[in-house]
Amino acid sequence: MQGGWWQHPYVLYCTSQRRIYMRTGVVAELGVGAAGYLLGHVYGHAAQVNYGVADIALPTITKNSDRETELWGYVTQQVECVLGILNKRAGMTSGGPRDWFKREPLADSHWGRIPIAQGPVVSIGLSKRNTWFLKGQRLGDFNACSSGIFPAD
Repeated sequence: MQGGWWQHPYVLYCTSQRRIYMRTGVVAELGVGAAGYLLGHVYGHAAQVNYGVADIALPTITKNSDRETELWGYVTQQVECVLGILNKRAGMTSGGPRDWFKREPLADSHWGRIPIAQGPVVSIGLSKRNTWFLKGQRLGDFNACSSGIFPAD
């Protein structure tokens, strides 16, 4: 990776290149559950980009800057729900973010265009991340992942 645009210590999704990056040694350092969660989270952002949710979310957030924190929160909730579904489909049906992390992961710049440092910084709290992750894991239906004003159909 060039230009020092690596921001998160373990993982990122670059929309400019449409690539997901993960540092080596993450599984050994954090364990399978945490590493899978991080990878799946940025995969969820990639799904939002590829299926057009980002095309709805980004202009909506730009137009409603007074609600930016709330709207980015909806984007993150949806990613967590999608991630729960993906974990369930992969046969990983136990655990969640609260089991793998002591504090909220991925609340810094970890996706967006180059430079990633200009990507969104979103904190919804570990508890809310866990709730949306478990919702997806429990229901296993992408339609259940609509969040706020952003659809998941």
